[in-house]
Amino acid sequence: MVNDITTGSVFTIYDKSGNILAGPTALISLAPGAPCDTGIGDPIVLYDRLADRWLMSQMQTGLSGICLFISMTPDPVAGGWFVY
Repeated sequence: MVNDITTGSVFTIYDKSGNILAGPTALISLAPGAPCDTGIGDPIVLYDRLADRWLMSQMQTGLSGICLFISMTPDPVAGGWFVY
């Protein structure tokens, strides 16, 4: 993930060989409704090996909060995301 001046954070998913599997995608596109439909960046991405899930986060715009995006399945490309 990287900061983007217009959308907050943008992520791209690669395989182990460096091929792009998905993206680049604005993180806010995973949360079409408020309050996580805007962001100012400062992205973090982590993999939880025990849960076999991905976590991404970024700061919210104007609300002094943070939005968490947790993969619904081990597949971050097609599995969907929970947004908190």
